[in-house]
Amino acid sequence: MYKQGKCDEALAALRAAVEIDPEMSKAWCAIGVAELGKNGGRACEAAHGPFKRCVELEPNNAIGHCLLGRVLLDVRKDDVRAEEHF
Repeated sequence: MYKQGKCDEALAALRAAVEIDPEMSKAWCAIGVAELGKNGGRACEAAHGPFKRCVELEPNNAIGHCLLGRVLLDVRKDDVRAEEHF
């Protein structure tokens, strides 16, 4: 759905998935990506929580760390924490 530009529908399906299995790290990462998609591909506050949860569940998820770093840098202006994730 996300690839078809249906971010809201993708988000609904992904949120339903994490309600069933709250430890599904890839779904958390996908929620963050869909939130970015809703924001024209730019970092946004709505993506912070999902990316943070993703890396909490899967500490070696490089994509999750990179995307969380981007949110921390661009949205929260937290250079120090962003660098930790990059």
